[in-house]
Amino acid sequence: MFFYDYNTRAAATAKVDASGAFIHLQTFPVNQFGKWTQIASLGCGVLFFYNDEGANVISASGRVDGAGGYTHLKDYALNQFAKSFQVVPLGAGRVFFYSSTGAAKVGRFDTSGNYTNLKDYPAGTFGQWTSIAPFETGEVFFYNGDFSDETGTQAAIGKFDSSGTFSQTVGFPVNQFGKWSSITALSGRWALFQYTDGVFFPQATGQFTTAGAFNHKKNVALGRFWTAIPIDEGSQLFLYSSAGSDAGAFVKAASGRMDAAGDIKVRDLGPDFSRWSHIVA
Repeated sequence: MFFYDYNTRAAATAKVDASGAFIHLQTFPVNQFGKWTQIASLGCGVLFFYNDEGANVISASGRVDGAGGYTHLKDYALNQFAKSFQVVPLGAGRVFFYSSTGAAKVGRFDTSGNYTNLKDYPAGTFGQWTSIAPFETGEVFFYNGDFSDETGTQAAIGKFDSSGTFSQTVGFPVNQFGKWSSITALSGRWALFQYTDGVFFPQATGQFTTAGAFNHKKNVALGRFWTAIPIDEGSQLFLYSSAGSDAGAFVKAASGRMDAAGDIKVRDLGPDFSRWSHIVA
């Protein structure tokens, strides 16, 4: 896993072993990395870095090896990637760049960081989605839990072919899914649903069939964690949360593994963690 803090530009690498134990690998010098608002692991051993805060969009790529070492690969041309994109990895180097305007693009990175654009979609092509969860099967779950327009929750499943062309395969009835803050794709067609308002932290797992039908499995109790990162091809989770100022941050972490019934057993990893804004596997 790669850990990064936007405020301090500190970074580190680590891994979680099969038992759920946390193993620190390397710590990098402060300011070795730039200011990045998004970091995505593309599934081909490449990390993609993106920042659209200024007048120009800057982006880069790099690789983390098995020992936790980092190799910088490429700096991309200014504005090669447009503003206001959410970077959604599709696996095997493919990536879906999504904007809330409904505009999007699909492309592919190779293991050297070279980018090939596959398809551009104009504004309005895609709907409004608050969570996009890519499954390892190649399908993508789209969800909108924003109640501000009073239409209720919405969800769909679709997939991208090798040319980047999208097709929706399943549309769910309005309000079939409850209100969730985040949805994390796990191994197969499993998903972890989490909601937090700062006081309550309901969590649940569910599974989608090959035909797209959804089966709620378990209400789980993972604790007050804001971030769930799938590791080990989604069969294991790294759970993390932090609160408070940088100087007095309360940080905690845990690991967990889901069983066949959808329950997740949590292993507390203790409070000895730094504050990180981005964690990717």
